[in-house]
Amino acid sequence: MQSYEYYKSELKKILSPERFEHCVNVSLMAEKLAKTYGVDSEKIKLAGLLHDICKEKSDEENISILKNNGYFGNVDEINTVKTLHGPAASFLLKEKYNINDTEILNAVRYHTTGRKNMSLFEKIIFTADYISSERDWSDVEKIRNKAFENIDEVVLIKSVTAIKKCVNNFQSIDINTAELYNELIKRMG
Repeated sequence: MQSYEYYKSELKKILSPERFEHCVNVSLMAEKLAKTYGVDSEKIKLAGLLHDICKEKSDEENISILKNNGYFGNVDEINTVKTLHGPAASFLLKEKYNINDTEILNAVRYHTTGRKNMSLFEKIIFTADYISSERDWSDVEKIRNKAFENIDEVVLIKSVTAIKKCVNNFQSIDINTAELYNELIKRMG
């Protein structure tokens, strides 16, 4: 693996200024959350930076990356192409950038959908993406504060938001998100 600054300069070359800013903001939020929860802040900062490396690729490009790696996902994932940039990025990071750290790859892989049995590392990236500093939706400040008190509650809130959005838009719900929601409801309820 290269340094954080190396990957930052690589991202700056391939992402729009807005997407690049978001990636930097997610890395900084992830670093703050990591320090709160006792997770390796340097490694998580890198995962936060790289999480959207494939976000601006076309659906066809992301599907091609996945197919070239023998990944076909489940039916829900293929029907929800908006979330394919996560698994595509995990393969790209391994192939092109020689990142083999499982924690980083899984956090990037599941940053949009979540999944049941998420590690704390994964939850931090999932949450940091949701509450990064450029986000300005209603109640975001309240949710940011909650993230430093109870990350599972924020993971549940993000899952509910994603599910509602799919329902409201008549889209299929990613099975990983549904399983994460069910797991958290059982554990917290």
